[in-house]
Amino acid sequence: IPHRALKKVLEPELAKVFGWKVKVDQVDGNLVTGIECTGATIYDSPLFPGQELLSAKKIKVKYNPIKLVLKKGDFAAAIRSIEIQDGAFNIIRTKNDEWTLFHIFPPPPPGSIPQPPTFKGKILFKRVNVHFVDEKGWGKQILDKPFSEDIYVENGKINSIFYEKSEKIDEKSTSPE
Repeated sequence: IPHRALKKVLEPELAKVFGWKVKVDQVDGNLVTGIECTGATIYDSPLFPGQELLSAKKIKVKYNPIKLVLKKGDFAAAIRSIEIQDGAFNIIRTKNDEWTLFHIFPPPPPGSIPQPPTFKGKILFKRVNVHFVDEKGWGKQILDKPFSEDIYVENGKINSIFYEKSEKIDEKSTSPE
């Protein structure tokens, strides 16, 4: 499959998986075991219109083609690792207590039983700024001005749901006084 043709298929398929719009400038790599997406952005979901969830200069996805066949095309189950390089990941909590973090994937259809995620790979962060914004706050009253916190991750890894030690984390925060 030529890389340009893959890009045309990849963007709408990823948008279906995430429930967010997806834009990729370029797709490269060995298509049998992995792809590299340059200039990738995940943004604008129905619950978070106009918000950007993730942007990265490069995202590398490595997968096992045998597992892809054995799992009947379940791409998430076949992924070994996702490496996000030189990017920004936004975690937003709205005044209505909705979190982007908990809405990365769309909910199951009404009346269906939620299935456990099939993704078992690692997520690697290389030079990624994680930006947290809390518009609601933890008190009884909604904040007048949102709280925000930035954490720069030089080299970090999420394995399953556990965050493992990063080699370097720099923090900058801005919050209402």
